[in-house]
Amino acid sequence: MTGVQTCALPILLLETGKSETQGQFFEIEYQRGDDKKIVLLAANYIIPSHQGYSLFSIYLDLETIHSVDESWNFTAAKFRAVVEQAGDGILILDSQGIVLDWNQGCETILGLARAVAVGKRLVDLFPEMFDNADWKLNDVGDSPHDQLIRNLPLIARSRLPRAFEGPLEHVTGMRKWVHAVIFPIRTEKQRWFGMIARDMTRLKQGEQRLERYAHQLETLRQAGLEISAELGLDALIWMIAPRAVELLNGSAMALYLYSPERDRLELAISLGDKQPQVEKYARRGESLAGQVWETGKSVLWEDYHTGRTSDLGKSYWGKVAGAPITWSSEFLGVLFVFSDQPFVENDLKILELFSAHAAAALRNARLHQQISQIDRKSVV
Repeated sequence: MTGVQTCALPILLLETGKSETQGQFFEIEYQRGDDKKIVLLAANYIIPSHQGYSLFSIYLDLETIHSVDESWNFTAAKFRAVVEQAGDGILILDSQGIVLDWNQGCETILGLARAVAVGKRLVDLFPEMFDNADWKLNDVGDSPHDQLIRNLPLIARSRLPRAFEGPLEHVTGMRKWVHAVIFPIRTEKQRWFGMIARDMTRLKQGEQRLERYAHQLETLRQAGLEISAELGLDALIWMIAPRAVELLNGSAMALYLYSPERDRLELAISLGDKQPQVEKYARRGESLAGQVWETGKSVLWEDYHTGRTSDLGKSYWGKVAGAPITWSSEFLGVLFVFSDQPFVENDLKILELFSAHAAAALRNARLHQQISQIDRKSVV
């Protein structure tokens, strides 16, 4: 091969193994076998070997660069389209934690437009990501920015991704649970980092529901053992009340017992920090307790109002779950649990199961009370 490059440079490179221009492209003229002169883009690399150094050279025909550029642009456009249409959030950070790029998935999951995020520090955009205990990356005493900056070089040196997750406040006010992975991006001159963020809110909610359900079942088992062994009616009522609130993670409760003599429901106990106003007595079909008595079915209200329906604005309270207490065909009462947080799908079923336990315990306590009264009369 003939050209403008001389042999002195390769020999020097092989002797020393060092070159400030290693990996940098330069142009040389080359005369092909058909006597046509072309310009090549060349680069040299020194590769250590057990016998010294080897020279590795790359040559590109500049005439083909335009077609290569067109192919690359097409490929880059397709790649960008994939990134933009990805359901996950994909973003690029520099070594100072400043956002360089931000795809559509980030806008959806994190709630900020690309124009707002690019050029900002990630910790400034989402300080709660590092202030929350679930997001901690390093020492507790570090600032959020220091945590991120200190961890990025560690990720770069190890060349291993770092996964973490935690809650974020979306711009809509909805609380989301996000799982994120930070990984190093290799470039010739820059140290960049990529992050893939995935919305795990539904999965997290599912896990929390399962955990809550498992806790409810264990609490239900313990409560069933406790109240079934209690024969004193007054003591039993005080055992049922806190267990009902605990089962549904409520804030208040109310227990009505049926009085056959007066043919009405009577409030046996109501307790809680945020106790709504409830009637002391209820006839069949009247008020909240009377409606459950009449239908014989459990109820779940998302917007519970006390007082008259014509004055709902002044009597609004919150959420309520209610279940009738029955033993076989015998109606014994109604149990309510109140909350300022939404109930989940299994809560009403749990309350119904607890009401069944309460029905058996109340019936036994009443029978015990009747027998005790008969015995006292016999003694007299």
